[in-house]
Amino acid sequence: MNRLIKILTICVCLIATAFVARAQDTTKLVVPPGKDATTVANDRIRQLAAAINKDRKDLEECKAALDHERRNAVSILNQELVKIEKPKNELVNSYPLIIHDIELTSTDRAKQTVHIAYGETLYRSKLYYVWPRIKYTGYDEKRIKLLVKLIDPSGKILDYNPETGATYDDTIQCRPGDNVVEIGVGYGDNGQLTYKTTGKWRIEFWYGDKCVGSKMFMIN
Repeated sequence: MNRLIKILTICVCLIATAFVARAQDTTKLVVPPGKDATTVANDRIRQLAAAINKDRKDLEECKAALDHERRNAVSILNQELVKIEKPKNELVNSYPLIIHDIELTSTDRAKQTVHIAYGETLYRSKLYYVWPRIKYTGYDEKRIKLLVKLIDPSGKILDYNPETGATYDDTIQCRPGDNVVEIGVGYGDNGQLTYKTTGKWRIEFWYGDKCVGSKMFMIN
């Protein structure tokens, strides 16, 4: 960039010098004694034409140098963008979204009757099917499978599935930007047998082997 500025400065100086020189050449033509005025005028015209051609050549060289530097600058910027995009793409592939908050609700299996609304205190006596609602920032547009781990106060994963390492999973449409989505799986039963222990529980969301969000919640 500094080199580009230097070349541009040189070009400006050349243009200014040429302008001054041309302005001086427009002064009154002086014919020396014994010289033919026509001959002197023709000589002056030839000199001016030569000077103009030289100025034009100098400006064309400056333009070529500027074009060369511009291409180099664009090439360098593109290389830097590739360096930036590569780790960014790797990060997006590993973390297509980051979950900022998780809320829970308790309903019947058909989600027709709400026993505990989102954000309300969780009482064991009212826990049937528990549905998470997540607030996240997405970095890619694609369908992704999220693994959900429900961890009881003893640190045990509820209904651990050895194949996935989670309690259950669900597939959502991930979208760029800030979003809110309800997970389409309510986990529990109609007989209040799933959430038997009161105390501090934890819910975690995983994408592959990466945890993309978690939250502690209390069951009273």
